Amino acid sequence: MTRRKRNDQLTSLSRVISLVTVLGFGVSAAPAHAQPRLEAGLPFVTAFTWSDYDASPENWTITQDGRGVMYFGNLGGVLEFDGASWRLLPLPNRSNVRALTTDAEGRVWVGGEDTFGYIDHDTSGSTMFVPIVEHVAPDLRDFGIVYQSVATPDGVFFLTDYHLFRWDGARITDWTFENESLIVAFIDSAIFVYVFNEGLYQLDENDNLALVPGQDQLDATAYAMLPYGDGRILIGTRPAGFWLYDPSAPINATRFTRLETEAEPIMDVGRIYLPGAVLPGGRFVFGTRAEGVVVMDRTGRVLQHLTTEAGLAGPSVGYVFVDASGDLWLAHRRGLTRVQIDAPLSYFDARSGLPVQTNAMTRHNGTLYAATMDGVYALSDDDRAFTRVPGIAGQIVGIESVGGDLVAIGQGLETLYRLADDRFARVDAVPFADNEWAMTRWSGDANAVLVGREDALDLVQRIDGQWRV
Repeated sequence: MTRRKRNDQLTSLSRVISLVTVLGFGVSAAPAHAQPRLEAGLPFVTAFTWSDYDASPENWTITQDGRGVMYFGNLGGVLEFDGASWRLLPLPNRSNVRALTTDAEGRVWVGGEDTFGYIDHDTSGSTMFVPIVEHVAPDLRDFGIVYQSVATPDGVFFLTDYHLFRWDGARITDWTFENESLIVAFIDSAIFVYVFNEGLYQLDENDNLALVPGQDQLDATAYAMLPYGDGRILIGTRPAGFWLYDPSAPINATRFTRLETEAEPIMDVGRIYLPGAVLPGGRFVFGTRAEGVVVMDRTGRVLQHLTTEAGLAGPSVGYVFVDASGDLWLAHRRGLTRVQIDAPLSYFDARSGLPVQTNAMTRHNGTLYAATMDGVYALSDDDRAFTRVPGIAGQIVGIESVGGDLVAIGQGLETLYRLADDRFARVDAVPFADNEWAMTRWSGDANAVLVGREDALDLVQRIDGQWRV
């Protein structure tokens, strides 16, 4: 076998081994005492453009019906996607669709311009829009664009600039505002509405919209409201970042408190946009007008920041939605994006600090290390990117955590390298006569590795703290 052919085969095997290592099947596994950190690479992303779904590029809202079919509010109407094919349902008045929601029965409700209603299917299974705007008082029917809708046990709410409508299955109830409204949210059995220049309202048990006590403490405009998980409500604002609202606090007490987060610099540039969504595990995701989406935990730590560099269809995100399978959908002015945000498999590439091919991986003292075609890289302390480890360069073909040490070998290095004080150093006591091709821990000795060379197999052992061949 020629050296080139042997090298090609080793390279192909290295790629497979690296993938298996990432999947956690035990190749180059860490010692049992090392506890790995929570790590996540880039999620798998699918971007859809107008040429994929044959409709307007511009999308504004997302929901899913009880069958699992996805619906998107498009400039040309309601866009339907069953996972295989797309269909566009124009509204009778040809208006755009900015509001979609799904009720407990799995029915999709639609808000357009001067109209709202629900999605139904005829005897052939074809999708159709059924308007209910005839139940609105005639003098209120020029209400303009429906910007948001939410489904509750008490009915479906539709929010326009100056009106909040509720359809309870028999009649329409209307609330009118003097100033423009911005968001409607249904949290912990309560309806909230934020109105510009007025503040945050809550619908009480007598169907009266009243300003929330202490809402003057919220010195910002609310763009997103989500359940925080402990009875409090997380509010995303412009320009004052994130706040926590405690509805159970005494009226004369502080009900709104500032939550400092790592997302502030991103939001300062990107500008938060409605409505946000809750992810499992105490995580929240927010869209922005210019910086993609941000995922953060309850403490405000940014877990992921996904932009067009991660594959999103556009930098501006007009809506975020989590489907029944846990995937994240994003609506853009230039398409749609599906993000497998909680898939068990993610990946690292040049965007994650790994600019070249990875040949092997291992974990040492809880940190993940990658042996590449150009040195060794370590997953940084914040678990978001790899950084190069100094002291070693070139084609690294093997790396192992053995006997409390991290050791590596490479083509043409002619000796073993050991990590010490965050950099690699030569172990001159372990010379090799020719190129090393591979390295693995030896099952017969917890302090030894086997090094494969051109025509030999070396046993390298750690004895009394020193490496010897």
